[in-house]
Amino acid sequence: MIPDKVKLEEIIRSLQVIMRIRDWDIDAEIVNQNEMKGLRRGETPQGTNHITRVLKRCTIYINKDDTENWYQTLCHELMHVVTDLILWQESHLYQFLPKAHREALDETFMTALEQSVDELSKMFVYLYPVTNFIKEETK
Repeated sequence: MIPDKVKLEEIIRSLQVIMRIRDWDIDAEIVNQNEMKGLRRGETPQGTNHITRVLKRCTIYINKDDTENWYQTLCHELMHVVTDLILWQESHLYQFLPKAHREALDETFMTALEQSVDELSKMFVYLYPVTNFIKEETK
């Protein structure tokens, strides 16, 4: 079961310290499947985020209708904050590439980044299980 918003943001604060992203202002929203569809085109994800890089601000959206892996999803979205600088650098480097190559390279890069974020978040969950932050019955 997903904890309430207050507890979820308390967990985020603890994870920010561990992930060394304390300088970011991160909050969370627990939304239903229909709201999640409005945030992201295509598939209905377990979670997504909205990052404002210049302000170091992020809102993480967790799908309350998909409660089984909420902690993994939270860590995955936080890992996107950790890797955001890589994405920013990638987007600036692409301006120097021939236009014909940008789309293919961008798709390749984004796939590799997403797979890396997913694997890193799985390792993170293994090293820092949810039971470090909440009682077993809330998990």
